[in-house]
Amino acid sequence: MTSKIGPRTQTIGLVDADNADRMFLAPFVREQQMNPKVRAVHLAEFGEPSIWLWRRIVGCAFAFIAITLAWFLLKLPDGLISDRALPTQTQVAAALNEVRADGFGGSGLFNHAGLSVFRLVAGSGVGLVVGGVLGGLSTVSPIARTVTDPISSFLRMVPALAFAPLVLIWFGTGELAIITIAALAVMWPMLDVTANAIVRQQRGLPNDLALEMTLGLRSALLLGWGSVIAVETLVASSGLGALIWQAQARSDVIVVGMYLVGLIGFLADTTLRAAHYLIGRFGTAAANPEMI
Repeated sequence: MTSKIGPRTQTIGLVDADNADRMFLAPFVREQQMNPKVRAVHLAEFGEPSIWLWRRIVGCAFAFIAITLAWFLLKLPDGLISDRALPTQTQVAAALNEVRADGFGGSGLFNHAGLSVFRLVAGSGVGLVVGGVLGGLSTVSPIARTVTDPISSFLRMVPALAFAPLVLIWFGTGELAIITIAALAVMWPMLDVTANAIVRQQRGLPNDLALEMTLGLRSALLLGWGSVIAVETLVASSGLGALIWQAQARSDVIVVGMYLVGLIGFLADTTLRAAHYLIGRFGTAAANPEMI
């Protein structure tokens, strides 16, 4: 069946290629059933598996080399930047080994990292469930959507950290407070993703909830991880945020903490990228082109 809407329209079942680009439909269609334009969009978004993997590896290697080289050049002129302001790579490596062997701030390195990851996972899980449920409830009727959309838009503009004083009053300075703040950071993006996906489905528009969730979770992860680290600097005695805060007099340990925060966030984002890729190429919609 053919649909023509404007000079750039090409056939994809009932959906034109321009809409496919905007609505992320291109990854849902099996390559052998795509017209050339849509297949190009598909490959641009996801690429061949080998190309996607090598592009990721090369990009990571280039970034690592660039950062290492810039760091080395900044420390090259002796005395331009003091070791207290920016430690050398050798000092950071020694600090990493020291914290790994002896701990810092009363906790070992793996304990600091493990607690931060636990808080992120727990908070993200709560935020994902609550945001998904609220997003679903907001679409039960047009009236519900009309009433809840301004509320969620308003609260979404308030950073999760702005709730920190209230949350600390309600729950104290324990684990529950940190997990609650992380959940608040994750909840609003997931609410929007869920509600928008359900609304598109109700209107008969193509959509894959699993793919949408991975996209939403990637942005929510950034907010949740940043909130966990920030709150740890305020109230926690253990965790990567606490490690960074307690090491105020030692820039080498601060850089170790920052490195681990970035590494864990990078690995989590890469995992979600891979999930998004696999769902887009081999997920429900890709295996069932009649969905579009």
